[in-house]
Amino acid sequence: MAESSAISWTDATWNPWIGCTRISPACDHCYAADWAKRHKKEDLWEGRLHRTSVQTWTLPRRLERQAVKDGRRIRCFVASLSDFFDNQADPAWREEAWAVMRATPHVDFLVLTKRAQNIAKMLPPDWGQGYPNVALGTTVENQAEADRRVPQLLAVPARLRFLSCEPLLGPVTLDGWLPGENGCQSCDDGEGYGNRCSRGDIPREEQCPWRWAVQTVTEHGPMDEHGCPASVSCEIQTIDWVIVGGESGPQARPMHLDWARSLRDQCAAAGVPFHFKQWGTWSPAAWKPERLTAMNDEEYKAHATVCGATHVLTYGTGVPSFIRALGHAPWSCERADEAPDDLRHLPLQRTHERAQQLLDGVRHLAVPSLNPTGAPLP
Repeated sequence: MAESSAISWTDATWNPWIGCTRISPACDHCYAADWAKRHKKEDLWEGRLHRTSVQTWTLPRRLERQAVKDGRRIRCFVASLSDFFDNQADPAWREEAWAVMRATPHVDFLVLTKRAQNIAKMLPPDWGQGYPNVALGTTVENQAEADRRVPQLLAVPARLRFLSCEPLLGPVTLDGWLPGENGCQSCDDGEGYGNRCSRGDIPREEQCPWRWAVQTVTEHGPMDEHGCPASVSCEIQTIDWVIVGGESGPQARPMHLDWARSLRDQCAAAGVPFHFKQWGTWSPAAWKPERLTAMNDEEYKAHATVCGATHVLTYGTGVPSFIRALGHAPWSCERADEAPDDLRHLPLQRTHERAQQLLDGVRHLAVPSLNPTGAPLP
């Protein structure tokens, strides 16, 4: 409930209610749950939700007045201490929150959820193709959650759809969910999917894979010899913005450099805005264990310390993410002998504040606009 925010991709945060329940790996070290613990409100993360004060509920109206006064749009992250599409939230609260968003057209609301499966059934009756000042997003911490949540997000109409890959806990490929990748399988011209869009005798697994996301299918006009529309036009839905960040806190799970690079490069190839929020607690150290047989442990330590390497990671048994290797340091000759070129043994350092937003020395802070012209919304 802040009229300003330290989060790089928003100007403010608004929490019409507080409280949530952990549902996925990204929730394991939830900052909001830690906030509740510090404020002795642990029950809010045990299924109980709390509606916030009148002052908090009027925050969007204050932001609206400020936006009009300044002649600019203000971004507002909704439900940073809860999940807007939580089943436990009172539907009346959500209806009231939608009304507040509709009444403050100069504020761009960023609604982020881990419950993408609930979005469609919890939209307001007048949603249509989406409120012009509301973006919908979902958290994607690994490939499994991407495969589950991204299709659910794309199935819902919205003016802008985004992903928050924070905390990023594994590599993520967004194939088929970014612009420019979804050519027609029947003619590969991106214009349509021919008969497979509409013929009922074709198994679903052989139909257009984007049928669930189609917003416009033209079925009127000339018919072909099969009695199907001669021209079927599909509007393919894609992701408009990707945010990436590592985890912070005493139990933070490090983000691999290659995971962040991959998402950056995927977005660049598709022309999608990419926002690198932070490394979090850990970032890569510019040092790699090498097989230097002439060095003893002390010499190795000096060699690593010059580059800032203070910790090392390795895979744990059955754990699909990087974890700290207790009892080992990056200057271990034994470790270098075991795997001199193995990226699983990743030297790390605690992230300096000046380097938090640097990915290969560059800041990527793209934020797309919901209303590029800045004109008043209806």
